[in-house]
Amino acid sequence: MNRLSVVIITLNEEGNIRRCLESVRWADEIVLVDSYSTDKTLDKARAFSPRVFQRRFDNFASQKNFALEKARFDWVLSVDADEVVDQSLKEEIRAKLSLAEPYDGYCMPRRNYFLGKELRHGGIGEDLQLRLFRKDKARFANLVHERVTVNGKVEELKNPIYHYSFETMDDYFRKFRQYTTLEAALLKEENKKVTLLDIYLKPYLRFIYTYFIKLGFLDGFKGFFFYVLSSLYMAEKFAKYKKLMKGEPCA
Repeated sequence: MNRLSVVIITLNEEGNIRRCLESVRWADEIVLVDSYSTDKTLDKARAFSPRVFQRRFDNFASQKNFALEKARFDWVLSVDADEVVDQSLKEEIRAKLSLAEPYDGYCMPRRNYFLGKELRHGGIGEDLQLRLFRKDKARFANLVHERVTVNGKVEELKNPIYHYSFETMDDYFRKFRQYTTLEAALLKEENKKVTLLDIYLKPYLRFIYTYFIKLGFLDGFKGFFFYVLSSLYMAEKFAKYKKLMKGEPCA
């Protein structure tokens, strides 16, 4: 079977990292790149792998590409610290890596949870992630909401990866602040034109689309809360961009 490196990046993930690492300890190696966590993330990570590195965070793509460079094996599985690979997905991955001529990459469905509830509608239930790939044919791109691109043939796996991104509201708003700031900086870098309609109208249209057209209302009260916050996320991103264009801080 082809040997596998699991790559993970972290920053203050002590609440998630043990669960994640337990789920991938069957791999041939685990490479973890930490952005100088101030909690117990590093201690917990080193209990599972000696290949733990630290690097100042600049953006998600470059952080993950650094982790790729540290991977020693030809195949890589990229996992976030708040994700879990269950037994079914593990077996499917191992079966693909045992093939004489596997594809160059494999994407998998992702099941997303918000405050303990799985969200199956609103478009989020259609989440497909390319996470398993040949190291020499892959590269991460995008400063935020990074995606890996694979130069070759890609197949879809049947079994999902589980994503427990927002287990508390503190988790949500910590990422809300970080991601909206990064996205605003990206808009500025790309010199995008943002109008008042973007700030005040697009968030409402997003809510209508996800909650009504994509049936987000079927996800119950927590789903309603999530889709409202997702709309506010868009408004905040644009508002921070306007601040940056005026030379104002937007942390």
